Amino acid sequence: MSSRSTTPRVLTAGSCDVDNFGDLLFFLITERYLRDAQVVPAGPFGWDMNGIMDERIRAFGPLLSSEQFDVIWTVGGERAWGTLEDAFRISAPEQLYRRYEQASPAERRCILESVSGATSMVDPYLPSPIDHPLNAGAPSVVNSVGISDIRGLSPSRQREYVSLLAGTTFLSVRDDESSDLLRKHGIDHELAPDAVHALSIVRPVDDTQRTDTAIIQVNGAVLADLGTAAVARSLIRNPDLRGLRIRVLLAGTYRDLGDSRALDEELVDAVTKLAPGTDITIIDDRRPLDLVDHISRARIVIGTSLHLRITACAYNVPRVTLKIGAKQTRYLTLWDPYMPCDVALGNLDDATSAALAAARRREVRQLAARTSDAAHAHLKSLAEAVLALVESETYRDREQRAQRRAGLDGHR
Repeated sequence: MSSRSTTPRVLTAGSCDVDNFGDLLFFLITERYLRDAQVVPAGPFGWDMNGIMDERIRAFGPLLSSEQFDVIWTVGGERAWGTLEDAFRISAPEQLYRRYEQASPAERRCILESVSGATSMVDPYLPSPIDHPLNAGAPSVVNSVGISDIRGLSPSRQREYVSLLAGTTFLSVRDDESSDLLRKHGIDHELAPDAVHALSIVRPVDDTQRTDTAIIQVNGAVLADLGTAAVARSLIRNPDLRGLRIRVLLAGTYRDLGDSRALDEELVDAVTKLAPGTDITIIDDRRPLDLVDHISRARIVIGTSLHLRITACAYNVPRVTLKIGAKQTRYLTLWDPYMPCDVALGNLDDATSAALAAARRREVRQLAARTSDAAHAHLKSLAEAVLALVESETYRDREQRAQRRAGLDGHR
């Protein structure tokens, strides 16, 4: 292996078989830093993503069991939020999901195994090398993740995660609480900004090309709770949005937990009825980089999605994050503290004014630029270190790594 003459094969794993803006961006950005490798994108199931992603997505379980890879690279995201069955529930094609719902427990296990190669996993988006003998000793990367939700799992599930993370070759988390958890368990890691901040480095835009649009995005459950009529009234009365074209963006269309096209259409109808002259429509684009273009050119961005916010930060677009949950607040207080976060709908007017004012301040622009630079530098050095390790790796190195992981696995 140390006298390698072939291109390194890197399996990039994560939630790439779900229409979720941020998760797909992780893959697209990571690929930019692995141009000297053969990158094979994979998810837990390998659903057909034609029309959104240019590359074929494959299920990583069967791949890792049948083909050898030089690196297993988990590209990012919030981990420990659910099981393999949960991942199936939000992402499976409608016809297959209806069949699954009507199936017996034994039939459900067969369906899961047929599409993923397994009936359970430690994490559906974080491959465990030790579960695949052919790749048990492969160097592994877990980058740009949040793992603090591990604390809410049962003791046995916590041990499984800790064992998996302890056997990771390169580990990077994106928030303080995740870092604190790893320190508590004595696991080496880095703390770095989310990889999506690097967008403005690998895909710069001309700041003078800003349009007169306001991007609005609200998670389906949040929009249902707030009510489309209330959100419509808030948008219409907001003085900072007057005269702007309102574009409603869906950050993710996955089942149950994503945005709702039906509710977004209700929101458009409610705004149109209350203020007939308002220019408001839904963005139909689903390709992640097309959505990036909309965000980077906007006058202001308002939403609940973390990666909507991170993308706006990368391009220094004024941004407001509505109240939704701990993940956004945990991350943004560390890396994007100057812009409003955890905003109640009744405080939106003040928040948009504060965001527009903050975007003009030098320290805000400088922090956004430094964060993008840090994300870029981290990805660049990580890719270089990983590929250098692969170049010098021997079969004995892989064997020893597999043995170490087996020892950790035995203490789950």
